[in-house]
Amino acid sequence: MLRITIHSLLVIIGLTLNAQENSTLIEDISFYADVVANVSEPAHKVRANELLVESFEKLINKHDQLGEIKGISQITPPDSSFVIYSWQVQLSEEEYKYHGYIVKDNEVITLSDQSESMYDDFSYLIGDKDLWFGQLYYKILPFETMGEEVYLLFGFNAFNKYENIKVAEVLSFQEDGSPLFGKPLFLTDPSIIRDAKQRIILQYSDDSRVNLNYNPGLGSIVFDHLIQREGQLVGQGATMISDGSYEGYSLNEGYWIYNEKLFDHVYEKAPRPDPVLDNQKNKKDIFGKTKN
Repeated sequence: MLRITIHSLLVIIGLTLNAQENSTLIEDISFYADVVANVSEPAHKVRANELLVESFEKLINKHDQLGEIKGISQITPPDSSFVIYSWQVQLSEEEYKYHGYIVKDNEVITLSDQSESMYDDFSYLIGDKDLWFGQLYYKILPFETMGEEVYLLFGFNAFNKYENIKVAEVLSFQEDGSPLFGKPLFLTDPSIIRDAKQRIILQYSDDSRVNLNYNPGLGSIVFDHLIQREGQLVGQGATMISDGSYEGYSLNEGYWIYNEKLFDHVYEKAPRPDPVLDNQKNKKDIFGKTKN
């Protein structure tokens, strides 16, 4: 009886110490994430990010839930079968780096940001955990194609000093559970399947408000139509901005089919089903909230 009591006591002590350690890690993660997102000095962001990664991986590799942390995006499908964590860190005035993790079936999959080397062929590339176009994800939408359940991801990349990128791409999982990013399901002409792109990419001026999201009322991916103009930022050159009209893609037999004009009316603001990232990096935080 005494042996059972001692064993139970040791289990309780172990659980208590583990909970205390996890609570400390969560506090550290929250602090470092806040520094990464909000301090102005890139060198301080980089150092805080090193500590953030260290603390985050300690917690996540124990398969403990992180909870909501400002500065770290968490998205999960309706069935909660996996979670994607992502965040960005500014390395310099013109360079950003992204961190991403997928937790699925008690396995932690670390994503390696290779966006710089992927950019030129990104429309047609299929990526994996080691070839990931780094993004801060803000929405996930499950759908079926050819009998397979896959997931439409929406993400934001602060591409450089002058321009941002928003992406909609398909996430699928192989038999061994490893992720694939991209699937040739985006068609301009449904009769020419060989021309299907792997994803939607919007590259636009940092001072232009651009939407890319799924609108459940329309049953479509909706995004701003972009036109070229001379940039307003010093040294920018020609760039792309929204003209106030909207395009989209609608799902048809597993493919996303392009619709050149969703609305006859030109709106001042896009119809948004839920908040998305604001792309004016200097006026908003990375989740689109006005900085005080």
